[in-house]
Amino acid sequence: MADLFEVPPERIAEFLDRYQSLHDAEILSVHVEEHRLIIDLRNLCDIDPETNWWRETQTSASLIFDGIRDLRMEGDFVGYCVSQLGTTDGGEVFLNGDAGQISARYNSFRLYSSEPLGPQLKV
Repeated sequence: MADLFEVPPERIAEFLDRYQSLHDAEILSVHVEEHRLIIDLRNLCDIDPETNWWRETQTSASLIFDGIRDLRMEGDFVGYCVSQLGTTDGGEVFLNGDAGQISARYNSFRLYSSEPLGPQLKV
């Protein structure tokens, strides 16, 4: 994957809003290392400001959840798209893909993007 830039924690909600909560992003990999869940994505989608239509971008992202527990994964992920991603203030994540589901509790969450802060985000 290309060089990735960390999205500052205070900008994650803005990033997820810009990229439609990662809906339709292609899942490149899902793996667990120790107590860490890593999900790599590409072709994040946004809304084209000229046409106001959904479009695929070249933006990639990695979601890193540390302190993972109660992890449940079922189905297939690689090559499929995200249909829904959600996190809670209580430290829970769920990802529904076209052919699988992930749910877990986590202690911390980091987001990395191939775009420094994402294109056209307010500086």
